[in-house]
Amino acid sequence: MLNSTELVKCLVDRHYGLPDSNDRYGSCAVVGNSGILMKTENGKSMDEWGSAHDAVEFHYSSSMQAIMLALGICEKVSIFGFGKSAEATHHYYAKQKVELDLHEYAAE
Repeated sequence: MLNSTELVKCLVDRHYGLPDSNDRYGSCAVVGNSGILMKTENGKSMDEWGSAHDAVEFHYSSSMQAIMLALGICEKVSIFGFGKSAEATHHYYAKQKVELDLHEYAAE
């Protein structure tokens, strides 16, 4: 069975013109969209990753999928924008702070 580096990392490396390698990346970051990111001291840490590594993809539960993938192809994984706080909104772009009575589980 192929591992994460063979299935994913080599494709990413080829996309960026890098040679194929089964070596794991030294470090990776996964950034969520929770309002918990607002007014934190994480901006500088997140900005250090640079535009060469920017990627924007969306899928329900994509954050957990991205974390699991990063754990497979990176030696060190930093995650930002996950967790809950009574003061934080669910998303940085919305004012919703309370749980809704519905959830689109079928989309998961």
